[in-house]
Amino acid sequence: MSYTVAARLEEFPVGQSRIVEHGGKYVAVFHTEEGVFAIQNDCPHAWAPLASGSVDDCLVTCPLHGWSFDVRDGSPVDAPPSAALRCYRVEIIGDEVRIAGGELEAEP
Repeated sequence: MSYTVAARLEEFPVGQSRIVEHGGKYVAVFHTEEGVFAIQNDCPHAWAPLASGSVDDCLVTCPLHGWSFDVRDGSPVDAPPSAALRCYRVEIIGDEVRIAGGELEAEP
């Protein structure tokens, strides 16, 4: 399985986010109290970078127009249901935070 190293845990404290290129796409990676999560970086409304948005618990708010998403599963919170985001599997191997494989399948 292919993977991309997004960060080393010691250099990626809780509360931070970053943009990582993985499989030719830009992915926003968030380190929250609940863990590390990866979603598509572009907000579907106006393509603003979600990694630059504000994060409260596990909700990221788009810096441009205020749509909110749950970083754990990409679900829209303050956006239309059709705005669900692509999610990526995150693995922590030793001190490495890795984005593994391709996009996760949406749950039915």
